[in-house]
Amino acid sequence: MAEREHTSEQRLICESGVYFVSNSSKITIVAGAVIRMYPYNHHPAHVHAEYAEYEAVIDIKTCEIKSGTLPARIAHEVIQWVCQHRQELLDSWNKVLQGQYPDTFD
Repeated sequence: MAEREHTSEQRLICESGVYFVSNSSKITIVAGAVIRMYPYNHHPAHVHAEYAEYEAVIDIKTCEIKSGTLPARIAHEVIQWVCQHRQELLDSWNKVLQGQYPDTFD
């Protein structure tokens, strides 16, 4: 697969590699935090929450922040949303494992 040119604003560096940020990886916005799920991502099932200069990785099954940080109020709302949508997020995760983009949530 040929590598495309991307600006630093268009990519997010993760422990397991480089993930290119696009609107299709954004699944929703919760309390001002952008919630993303990246194709070809690694286990365990998780979402990325980005708010201002903060970023956190939230485990879908446990509804816990695994890395990073968010302001307390934002973290509470994001975690609550992940728990409320756990099954739909896990279904979306299965798509991600196949290299597809996740479902979006309104």
